[in-house]
Amino acid sequence: MGDKRLNAPNDIVVKSDGTIWFTDNPSAITKEETEQSPNYVFRLDPGTDDDL
Repeated sequence: MGDKRLNAPNDIVVKSDGTIWFTDNPSAITKEETEQSPNYVFRLDPGTDDDL
């Protein structure tokens, strides 16, 4: 993902293992505001130091 901002995080789920999954659909913002390619699903793992 680098230094780009998320578009419009949505549909967040937290699994029993603590991982967080969410979509980043840019439909709520204008094309000019979009920094990420559309329709990604992200996973955050609290057991790592990794950033998005």
